[in-house]
Amino acid sequence: MQIDKLFGIADAMKIVLNDDESEASLKDLESDHDILASSDTANQDGGRKRHQQARPGCSQRQLLSNYTQSCEEKGIRAVGWKYFNGAFHRLNLSVFIPKKDQCDVCVGFKHGNISQTVFELHTAKKSAAQEMKADDKMKAEDISVWTMELESVLMCPKTKSSAMYYSTNLVVYNMTYFNLKTKEGYCYVFDETNGDLSGQMFGYLHYNHFSRYLDANPDIAKIVIWSDGCGYQNKCATIANSLLQLVVEKKVTIEQKFLTPGHTQMECDSMHSLIKQRTKCDIFTHREYVLAMEMAREIPSAYKVTEVQFSDAKNLSGY
Repeated sequence: MQIDKLFGIADAMKIVLNDDESEASLKDLESDHDILASSDTANQDGGRKRHQQARPGCSQRQLLSNYTQSCEEKGIRAVGWKYFNGAFHRLNLSVFIPKKDQCDVCVGFKHGNISQTVFELHTAKKSAAQEMKADDKMKAEDISVWTMELESVLMCPKTKSSAMYYSTNLVVYNMTYFNLKTKEGYCYVFDETNGDLSGQMFGYLHYNHFSRYLDANPDIAKIVIWSDGCGYQNKCATIANSLLQLVVEKKVTIEQKFLTPGHTQMECDSMHSLIKQRTKCDIFTHREYVLAMEMAREIPSAYKVTEVQFSDAKNLSGY
């Protein structure tokens, strides 16, 4: 089979790729002639190419259909799905799946509502924060480095029945902490009858979690905490008071660091993903969420899940 026939993919990709990416995709296809003609091992020589991404809503099957139509117009025979799919992956192509929560600044710049100067400053802040976080991760052997984030709201009961959907639901919250050194994950679960989304509640959770951790690890002298900039969760006077109280009591240094809004990908997101996979089934009680979290991961260790009660919370607001 002549390898030149496969280059009809370029025409198909040109239909669905972003305009500024189409020419780059064509060049990539042409430069990878030898890779396509040889075995898969030819692509294991080092660096991988940057992903060329098709527009949202497109699929490989649609690309194959466009490619086949292009070949028919040119009077050449198109390759089948197996060969097309293999070439698609060897060329490091992918179908773009948009994130649910994209950055407002990046999207605004894409649509021309944000100036180049503002966008470049935003990008510099994002890169600096990610580099600093990576540097802290390398130092995790000497200091205790954490990421923390509240999981998306969990509804109870959770079922596919429309009748149950319109019944009264109980809101369940899960505050997660992830240790970058030990890879341990901690979940603090409470429903709306035992707590709310206030600085006082999260101040208590932060204080309680790190206090217990320091009691179990008295040799820790410094803690670095990475999170997003959500006010009531991580970035308010109440949170600062709770951590300051911990510093005074345990004689440690606690440093809070915040990622750039819109670019808050963290290691604790993996906890949310595993828990989401585990809770795809119907959930009818608060306790079922707790059991699902405990079984969400086995290696290197199961998540440590604590159910928070209203009577446990302390007022650490400083007022």
